[in-house]
Amino acid sequence: MALPTIEELKAHTNIEHDGDNALLVTYANAAKTTIENYLNRKLYNDSVPDSDLSGIVVNDAIKVAILMLAGHWYDNREAVTINGNASALPLAYQMLINPYRIIPL
Repeated sequence: MALPTIEELKAHTNIEHDGDNALLVTYANAAKTTIENYLNRKLYNDSVPDSDLSGIVVNDAIKVAILMLAGHWYDNREAVTINGNASALPLAYQMLINPYRIIPL
């Protein structure tokens, strides 16, 4: 498995033009970094180097989480509020990445 391609990002966000490609890549890279920081693990496309004992190869769940986060940022350029209350990402995002989190002791 690998990080989302620009084609996958565009399909996820229903974008049919190339004008926002750079922005989508920026959001995907930021999503990857955000997820790595939350998981306390580095994400890899194909294989984890022997020197990284906690690294993880991107699987479908992590890929979908990256797509969800990048898509959320693309659709919502500012904080999201519902009835005046700040709204977090949908529960599905956490459900996708929580099983892979390493919590330092």
